[in-house]
Amino acid sequence: MVESGGRDSRRARGRGRPRASEAPDPHRVEDIALIAFATKGYDGTSLRDIALSAGVDPALVSRRFGSKLGLWRATVDALGDQLEEIYEAMRTALDQPAPFPKRCREALRLFVAFNCKMPALSHFFIREIERPGERRDLVTRRIWQPYLATMQPLLQEAIVNGVIIPMDCDYAPVSLLGVVAMPQLVRPLLDQELGINTQVAVDRIMASLMALFMVP
Repeated sequence: MVESGGRDSRRARGRGRPRASEAPDPHRVEDIALIAFATKGYDGTSLRDIALSAGVDPALVSRRFGSKLGLWRATVDALGDQLEEIYEAMRTALDQPAPFPKRCREALRLFVAFNCKMPALSHFFIREIERPGERRDLVTRRIWQPYLATMQPLLQEAIVNGVIIPMDCDYAPVSLLGVVAMPQLVRPLLDQELGINTQVAVDRIMASLMALFMVP
């Protein structure tokens, strides 16, 4: 099953019969919804299944989010907010008084680590960009465009500073994302055959990025 890193501050209830009067923790429900949508797709996921996985009454989840589409939108917005926190941390890393190559590596490592801790994100993104429509439009606005807005200037500055090889900065973010996302898509195989934990995955992806993009 695809796993999500979740948000560490949350306390999860164990599985069991939902309490009829227990208000759902929207963040926990969104985390579980991400895994469900990533694993089964939008059409294969039900609001009821998500609610039961979260250990809360489906009626309360329906009341909180309105519909499956409402929960899906909230999930995308939550992802967008978390990614913006990562991008802000990357910008902060790039502003530090250190040699640019070091700052660039630290910024990229933040992005890689986030994706490795939340492998469901890659599955979810791939599923949702396949078909034109309202869902792809929201994913484009909240996930894809902020990614480009962060990575294109970073890569351009890296080229100017001689840190990475000259390349098309319109397409380079796609190539970079492939190096980061593909290991998440085959994560079960990596875990099974190589026994790679999250930290090792981050190190290996960073090594791949350095080998493919960085100036020798």
